[in-house]
Amino acid sequence: MIGYLGPNGAGKTTTIRLLLGLLKPGGGRAAIFGLDCHRQTIAAHQRLAYVPGEASLWPGLTGFETLHLLGRVQGQVDIKYRDELIKRFDLDPSMKVRSYSKGNRQKVSLIAALMTRADLLLLDEPTAGLDPLMEQAFRGCM
Repeated sequence: MIGYLGPNGAGKTTTIRLLLGLLKPGGGRAAIFGLDCHRQTIAAHQRLAYVPGEASLWPGLTGFETLHLLGRVQGQVDIKYRDELIKRFDLDPSMKVRSYSKGNRQKVSLIAALMTRADLLLLDEPTAGLDPLMEQAFRGCM
């Protein structure tokens, strides 16, 4: 596990966006598992999962539908682990995303990333919006 720390404005989120292939580097290159993040984005994404500090999810879907959709995008889901995570994070997946608090939306993002058992997790302020008990549950998953 590696932590990437720095003050606000230091470029942490920009670095993550470069690694995700969302930004084109002005010079040099970024690679994950030997894969160029800009030129081989799809192949790199098959081995990683990302949790933003503020999740933008589909308000009309339920939590379960959102997890299903994000799992299909990733291509692999450990269903048993997903169900364990839903319990661990005390998420009601039958509710519509629009009715979730910020913390519950963050739980969906965390579960979606962790359930893939990706080789690399890119987490940008993953506990933003979580209460202290859920922060503890998150730490237990790490």
